[in-house]
Amino acid sequence: MPYYKDSTVVVFVNGAWKKLSKKNGSFTNHGVNIQCLREWKDRAQKPFLRYFDRLANKQDLALVNGGCGIFLPACHKATAPIHLFFYSEGESVTYYPRVLVIAEEKSQVTLVEHYVGGASKGSVVHGVSEIYVGKGARVAHTQLFYEESRTVQSSSVWAKQDEDSQFTSFVLSMGGERTKQELTVNLSSPGATCTLNGLYLVGACEEACHHTKIEHNAPFCESKEVYRGVVGKHGKANFNGKIVVEEGAIKSRASLVNKNLMLCEESEINTKPELEIYNDDVVCTHGATVGQLDEQALFYFRSRGIEPQQAKKLLVSAFVNEEMKHIPAPILPLIEKKKENFFEIGT
Repeated sequence: MPYYKDSTVVVFVNGAWKKLSKKNGSFTNHGVNIQCLREWKDRAQKPFLRYFDRLANKQDLALVNGGCGIFLPACHKATAPIHLFFYSEGESVTYYPRVLVIAEEKSQVTLVEHYVGGASKGSVVHGVSEIYVGKGARVAHTQLFYEESRTVQSSSVWAKQDEDSQFTSFVLSMGGERTKQELTVNLSSPGATCTLNGLYLVGACEEACHHTKIEHNAPFCESKEVYRGVVGKHGKANFNGKIVVEEGAIKSRASLVNKNLMLCEESEINTKPELEIYNDDVVCTHGATVGQLDEQALFYFRSRGIEPQQAKKLLVSAFVNEEMKHIPAPILPLIEKKKENFFEIGT
């Protein structure tokens, strides 16, 4: 199981808390508290309790049946990442884990949510993550999805940022009969910044849906979003990214880009970048591209003795590598192997 050296690793099997790398049960180190979410609620611990019923989507909250809470006190910087592994196994598995992250003023943490497994057809996994980023805090959040092709995987992430905070997100989805990811970021106070990056590799007869929303609710906030996708034969990808700039959010800066690559004519891609602006004093851009591999580039490789399939691999790798740099280093070799499998069966 790949993870950062000295990182804290929490393992869930079918949504149930199974193992914490440091010790069984809760873990507290220099004020960082990682605990089974149910224990947090049962013990009514402050300052956690006030966050339990603040989930934007109450339907998600009603279905939650497990997960963990992570609390960072003010000015604490986690020295190593926190890795959450959600493993699914068995037949017709259904679970809804919840992750609650509270990063108080000027704290800093790197969090990786890793969904993987081999559950049978009919299995459904829906994760819910809430992230509260305090004044001047820094949170880096990564989600990795590569379930087997028979699993339906979905995730909802909601982040709220206070003044001068920074939130970075990277999402990678590979495999799964159907994968859906929703990400909402609320820039609620002046000076907040967020950076969203994503990569989806959709194989044969698979479907991936990514919906993002960035809400500029305060002045002097900045957001940047780039998502890339590659879709194989009979695969389908849907992307909808939306940036909303409210009336009082002056001096906002925002950019949104979605780039897609179709590997054959049977691929299907639907993309819809949106800007909703209620203020004149802003700088906002958005755009989307959908295309196929360059025939001239393929001919160039073939003219130099490179096989057509290998030429295609090289061009696709060049397209996705810009986003691959956001993948945590210890996991990268495994992702590279998964990418090779995608090249073999996804086209």
